[in-house]
Amino acid sequence: MTKLIARRLVAMVGVLLGLAVIVFILQVLIPADPARAILGAAASPAAVAAKAHQLGYDRPIPERFIRFIGRLLEGDLQDSLRTRNPVTKDLG
Repeated sequence: MTKLIARRLVAMVGVLLGLAVIVFILQVLIPADPARAILGAAASPAAVAAKAHQLGYDRPIPERFIRFIGRLLEGDLQDSLRTRNPVTKDLG
């Protein structure tokens, strides 16, 4: 019974890591600009560039992935683009 539980836990970690990779890849591939979405269509290019830097979108993809996984492990799901509230608060 203990071996079954251990195998299931290992499998669960693998599935969650796989889902995190898929979500991250979708975020990278979607042509939307999150900084522009946060600031609005009337924002200046300088403001959009500053927000993208603040959010870390100007960093290399591997570094962004490591930060993404780190935030997930900490429970930080960032802010919702729709409600501007933390996602954990919206889920609660």
